[in-house]
Amino acid sequence: RRPLFLNPGEIFSVTPQEGRDASFDLKIRMPDAVAWTNRDQIGEVNRSRPVTLTWSPARPGQAIYVLAANADQFITARAMCFCAADGSDGRFTIPAAMLANFPDTYDVGGKPVNQLGLAASTGAAAVQTLGNGLLAGMGLFINTRIVDFR
Repeated sequence: RRPLFLNPGEIFSVTPQEGRDASFDLKIRMPDAVAWTNRDQIGEVNRSRPVTLTWSPARPGQAIYVLAANADQFITARAMCFCAADGSDGRFTIPAAMLANFPDTYDVGGKPVNQLGLAASTGAAAVQTLGNGLLAGMGLFINTRIVDFR
């Protein structure tokens, strides 16, 4: 695990590279960190059973996003589920039906694609109007881990 490189509450700017047609300075606030409390207990996901992720703390009304993803690296079949939960609930269960078609995990080396995680957002996106449309951005705190799907 590596330390955070953008600190919670910190505001950072997104600006275009010099010489680009658009000129903007989008300010995005980083969300507070959320502790995934049962992270170390989930190393394997049985695709025929639900899996529950728990966390703390979260602000009332803060959205927590739960995600699972895997790919069969031989035939390139992929599966992903992305769910949203009220952060104050402190838990979310991915139903077995959402995991049933995930490919098995194979140990083939290279970069792992079998991940489970949760993310917390700042809530509202930073929005700026440009001459040719809208530009929006949102800070996300994302915590993932490699798991085996069986």
